[in-house]
Amino acid sequence: MTTLGLEADAVVLDLDGLLVDSETAAFDVARGILADEGAHLDRELFALHVGRPASRLYAALVAHYGMAVAVTDLLRRREDGLARFYADPTPMPGAVDFVRRAAARGIAVGVASSSHLSVVTRAVEALGLLPAVGAVVGRGGPAGPAPKPAPDVYLTALRRLGVSPSAAVGVEDSATGAQASVAAGLTTVVIPSEWTLSQTFPSGVLRTGSLANLDVRPRPPG
Repeated sequence: MTTLGLEADAVVLDLDGLLVDSETAAFDVARGILADEGAHLDRELFALHVGRPASRLYAALVAHYGMAVAVTDLLRRREDGLARFYADPTPMPGAVDFVRRAAARGIAVGVASSSHLSVVTRAVEALGLLPAVGAVVGRGGPAGPAPKPAPDVYLTALRRLGVSPSAAVGVEDSATGAQASVAAGLTTVVIPSEWTLSQTFPSGVLRTGSLANLDVRPRPPG
């Protein structure tokens, strides 16, 4: 695929499905949890909810299957099941090299996710990218940013990086995340994963096949 070249002072990236292959891990965990409850989770149903907060996904699954189980219980079991993955995550193609290359060029790098901050930080650190990332934003705390599609996580990351949205690129794999980036005012690039290929993305976004095909360079001075 042709390389997509952009100029920016900062790049802000999603975590799940873009930097790490957590959606596949999340599907495997969810399938196991539902199997324990006597339900069979198919890929198509799970894919409909990729990019949304886990609480909404599991609430939808409980409603869909009519399960007599608390969503909070399922979320606890999900967190336990994914803990091992985030401690040693599988990176998406080109992800690690992209972040290191951007940082080496002097571009500010942020990670903005609707996952819990502790999970996001642990995954970035496990990838060896914490020194290259200037802002890690996730859910957590009473005053934490609202989850995507609200623009809060992007705006928070840019505020910490000291870069305006008009000078930044946001990179996402899901429609929900792309909506957040667009709403925050960033130039938005979508890199769909196998889980999000069928989603409808906002108009005006750019698109490429992987982070290996995205080349972001610093904006010229002045």
